[in-house]
Amino acid sequence: MSKINIDYSVRPNKSLVRIRILNIIEEVFHPPHDQTANLSYTTFSGFRFVDSIEFYNRFNNKNIYSIEHDSKLFKRAHFNRPYEFIKIIKGKVADFIDEKYQEISSTRKTIFLDYECPFIDAIIIDLEALFSAGFFNAKSLLFITFNRFFDKDKLTPMVSEMIPEEIERKEIYENWLKEAFSSFILNKVQEKYSDRKVLKEKLKVFYKDTAKMAVFGYLIEDKEENELPLQKIKFENFALPELTFLEENYIRNRLTQEAREIADYLGLSQRDVTNYIEYV
Repeated sequence: MSKINIDYSVRPNKSLVRIRILNIIEEVFHPPHDQTANLSYTTFSGFRFVDSIEFYNRFNNKNIYSIEHDSKLFKRAHFNRPYEFIKIIKGKVADFIDEKYQEISSTRKTIFLDYECPFIDAIIIDLEALFSAGFFNAKSLLFITFNRFFDKDKLTPMVSEMIPEEIERKEIYENWLKEAFSSFILNKVQEKYSDRKVLKEKLKVFYKDTAKMAVFGYLIEDKEENELPLQKIKFENFALPELTFLEENYIRNRLTQEAREIADYLGLSQRDVTNYIEYV
């Protein structure tokens, strides 16, 4: 893992997710740090634009698009936009496709569908809009984040149809996400491209900040001879602690000391200290 600074003061696991996404973009596309490079980034940046700013700082690329369907948040996004070249699209993914897709159709594309809600019909509809438009015709990256909340009685109709009936508890649902969610995405790939494309897992993580979240990342590209249609990776669980500057500095200066001793002195759990040290 690339040792890039993580903000441990608030939502450090979300920060780590963003870093991993940028690392994967670097690994897959090797983009030149050029504002005119053949690369684009589409996301739900909200009104803070954290990931858009990090993408621009990392790759010096201005092909950045942010989708916002909430009218009030759309106004806040326009007010807080850090750079004029970031294009903010009001509506949903289908509206973005209608309005801006031609601008990026020939670029190497990354889209980060960063939802706060559980997995619901609206997410499936967004994915179907992307595949229908041929968003993944060329080599592309797809990232999806959503809340791991599960209540079988509250499943939306399309989700209820795709999740097996025997899944009744959250623990079983989470195992299904780890093992079978990628098969759902593969079905979308094959419905559009038959056997001409492969789906490669690049990120498969559970983490927690304001809620328990899941994030999946995929490379969709042309299939080479004898390649498997779905290529999986190991599941990860991010569990970084929220730390003050003083706590982080204290641990960083005592990396050779016993984690138990550090935790006892600071009033943290030993797991918090161990998890921090793993990513220093």
